[in-house]
Amino acid sequence: SKNYVGVFIGRTTILQDGSLNFALRLPDEATAGPALVFLSVNDSSSSTIFMVRPSIQLSAVSAPAGSAVVVTGSGFSGVGAISFSINGQDAVVMTRDAVIIDAFGSFSGFVAIPSHVAGSVTISATDGTYTAGAQIAITATLGSAGTAPILGGVTSAAPTATAVLSGTVGPAP
Repeated sequence: SKNYVGVFIGRTTILQDGSLNFALRLPDEATAGPALVFLSVNDSSSSTIFMVRPSIQLSAVSAPAGSAVVVTGSGFSGVGAISFSINGQDAVVMTRDAVIIDAFGSFSGFVAIPSHVAGSVTISATDGTYTAGAQIAITATLGSAGTAPILGGVTSAAPTATAVLSGTVGPAP
């Protein structure tokens, strides 16, 4: 398990009816699985279990068949290799080595878009326990000359939570 004691992720105002609602960005070091979440108000506090879910972002919202995109992920569990698929079929990684998840649960890898796919597809990444996916629109096939281009800048937002994280992250139940 990882310990994230005292990681401050935000502050909000309590409404007249005693409720509160706010969205906060999880810290980079929060990896997939359960986290103990604490909320402190004046001299009292309460806690609950919050599930950290991984996410991926693609370097483009559309790409031609036969090209490649950069897949960047965060919130995955620990260090290990990541596997990719496109609509449930194994995807080709465009590096010599496996794409490795770092100690913060993050990774970045180049994934080839097959020349036979078209329309809206889902690119997924899995660490063997947790999976995240993102959609991309596949357009006409690239010409045969040259190599597959890597497309665009990151288009998705980071994951959010509705609590203050201050506790211990343990393995998934």
